[in-house]
Amino acid sequence: MLKRIEQIAARLAAQGIIPGQRIAILSEPRPEFVTLTLACWKLGAVIVPLSTRCPPGRLRMAWQSVGCKRLFVSPTAEHNAQLSLHAAADNLNPSTHAADEMSAAVHLISDYVPASDLAPLTLDELALDLNADASIIFTSGTSGRPKGVLHTLANHYYNALGSHDNIPFGTGDGWLASLSMYHVGGFSLIMRALIAAGRILFPDPNQSLAEAVMHPDVTHLSLVPTQLIRLLDEPACVGRLKRLKAILLGGDAIPPTLLDRACDLNLPVSITYGSTEAASQIATSVPHRPRDGAKVLAYRDVKIATDGEICVKGPVLFKGYVRHDSIDLARDSEGWFHTGDTGTLDENGTIRVTGRKDLMFISGGENIHPEEIERALLSLPDIEQAAVVPVPDPYFSHRPVAFIRTRAGKTLDRNQLQAELANHLERFKIPKAFLPWPAALSDSPKPPRSRLAELAAISLRA
Repeated sequence: MLKRIEQIAARLAAQGIIPGQRIAILSEPRPEFVTLTLACWKLGAVIVPLSTRCPPGRLRMAWQSVGCKRLFVSPTAEHNAQLSLHAAADNLNPSTHAADEMSAAVHLISDYVPASDLAPLTLDELALDLNADASIIFTSGTSGRPKGVLHTLANHYYNALGSHDNIPFGTGDGWLASLSMYHVGGFSLIMRALIAAGRILFPDPNQSLAEAVMHPDVTHLSLVPTQLIRLLDEPACVGRLKRLKAILLGGDAIPPTLLDRACDLNLPVSITYGSTEAASQIATSVPHRPRDGAKVLAYRDVKIATDGEICVKGPVLFKGYVRHDSIDLARDSEGWFHTGDTGTLDENGTIRVTGRKDLMFISGGENIHPEEIERALLSLPDIEQAAVVPVPDPYFSHRPVAFIRTRAGKTLDRNQLQAELANHLERFKIPKAFLPWPAALSDSPKPPRSRLAELAAISLRA
């Protein structure tokens, strides 16, 4: 495995990739993604995993916003990458050769990395410089605009080390890659596996998650609540889940009924709270004891600010937000990162998250920012006003619902709105329902969102 990585690194170097260069990867979870990542790290390059669910225009903006000059794609993602290039070419001066240069910067992963299983490897074998920049993983800020979070190898290393102290993962273990690699929860598996030669297992693209967890080599699993709900609806999966060593559950609010069911079944669930900026986990419970709460892991310092905001610092904390060549350190004068989450911290180090300082909510493990959806709606013809609020959902925790005021004489067409929004937003951000603007609030330029949320819940129950 090490020899293969060194050979790929040498070939990348021969193609002009140098230490510090930012390399974008557009791919679903697969062994070649990890192999390419390790080869780039061996070379000193920085990995930028991109969302396979991102619309072409947004995809182009993402990889250009952090200065990527190369984009590696899986065969199934190549079409989206080409659409992204066409979107970019529309904004370029034809007299320049910029569009051609961008096209030449796109490479198929399979041209560099042969399809094969991912053999276990250790960090010591790779002999990497932990101080080197390692990855830029996108998250969203309060406005919903993507932010590139720059991590060093040390950030990933210390996060994985604290995770390993709480949930051992090493030789003979297999962690299923059930989360996307462009999310920190999926990407963090790479370093977690390097700590003690654990093995990452990749589901077949044609398999459902329920089929993938039945693989006999799976011992560890990461899930968002929606995934666990669906797995528990599959009777064959329940017995398999009981035999696992750990089920890391997080990324969204966990319904109490789901936690009760997991405990009643004696599943090895560990609830976790984390963030992209902290390279994944901040606090996690031990397997089989989720009701004890998520406790702050080693190599993390946490405090609660006077306004109730959760603040983090320590070696897991990211280097800063990236915008082209600049880096925003995003810390206060004492080095604390303010997460935007509110909560409590008891004397035992247990964190209880109570909400967000901004309007963001989570749906099926994905961050939803109402302002982003509202901007997309207001960019459409015949819409004068839009407001998006969350409504409770049994599977996704919450889903967005939009209130819309149309221009005089115009009516709402749900199918048309969904089709239009698909050009601007990922599918999970498209509202569950489109409701007419409440007559009682017609004179209010900025109606209370809490009232809109109440009206949305009432309307959907009717």
